[in-house]
Amino acid sequence: MSEVDIKLISYDKLSQGNWLTDNDRYGLAAFVDDTVSRTFLNSPFNRQPEKTAIMLAVDRGDVVGRHLLYGTQIKAGDQVINAQSSGSTEVDSSQRGKGIGSKINRYTLTNDEYPVYICSLLSPACLSIMSKPEYGCTIFDIPQYVKIVNAAPIMKRLGIPSFLQKALTAVANGILTVINLPNRFKLKKIYARYRISELKEIPIWAEKMCLEDGHKYAEVHNREWLQWCLNYNLSGKPDDSQHFYAIYDKDDNPVGFFLTKVRLLENVGRLGSFRHGVLCEWGSVDSQLTEIDINLLAWNTYPSDCYHATTISDNTAIGRRLKRSGFMRHGSHQIGFRDKLNQFPDMAIQSNWRIRFGCCNSVLY
Repeated sequence: MSEVDIKLISYDKLSQGNWLTDNDRYGLAAFVDDTVSRTFLNSPFNRQPEKTAIMLAVDRGDVVGRHLLYGTQIKAGDQVINAQSSGSTEVDSSQRGKGIGSKINRYTLTNDEYPVYICSLLSPACLSIMSKPEYGCTIFDIPQYVKIVNAAPIMKRLGIPSFLQKALTAVANGILTVINLPNRFKLKKIYARYRISELKEIPIWAEKMCLEDGHKYAEVHNREWLQWCLNYNLSGKPDDSQHFYAIYDKDDNPVGFFLTKVRLLENVGRLGSFRHGVLCEWGSVDSQLTEIDINLLAWNTYPSDCYHATTISDNTAIGRRLKRSGFMRHGSHQIGFRDKLNQFPDMAIQSNWRIRFGCCNSVLY
């Protein structure tokens, strides 16, 4: 293993600026630009200035690895506990294979800053480390589903001339339109029952739907957290956006909501660059407003040039209904955590958790 030093940058130092004292020859620390700093410093759960914001792996004065850490909260029954999450782990390609990533992740799992560590969007390397028995981590593997919105990236992948790509895209999208006729009919019925409104300010009732849904464990998605996710992301690019939609019945009573993100993914192999939409958070207190309904409502809000809509569900029956609505199973979404003090033995039971794609920092990316 490479004998690198781990340097910790606190939120206090991050807020003061000029926190980098080592040589950033690989550009890893530069990732923490003004947009990233502003996003992290405005988190409602990053209010303890002494906690670690940035972890740097430094080899003889050169930054060779980077890891971002931030605070979150977990609802555990009637109590709320502070926890730590992380993301944006990167080791320069010239330094990989030296155990630097392992050292970063091992510190994250074993430090005593918080009693619980939780993360999502796990890389294969992080997943491998968290799976080691000595760390006692729990990993939930949640089925992920996608629904094609626009076939253009698929045609681009074929490598055929552009005029033919456009023609085939038009044909494929026409077929998708026909396939989606039942979904359009269902959406018409949903819109007849409910009023959907995009909001810029999160209402307090959305917090109650997140925190009072009956699950023993959940990441705390309160009003401040939802507003933070709506207002900030890590790129600052105009093509990257978040949207909050409130759902009201015909008497204007709030009955549900959903939070989505639209992201531009650049240079994704032969698919090139494309946008996709993700259902990150949602809630419903109306038995007639189902998870499938909310997924269709979210799908209907994505721009027409999006390649696909993404969602997750750990409910097998919901998964079957998603497939009937045109979603396809596409990989998994992992959520991993470590109860460092072994305070909550039933935390490892997945059915005890409120599962959403937006767990941890997933909305920000």
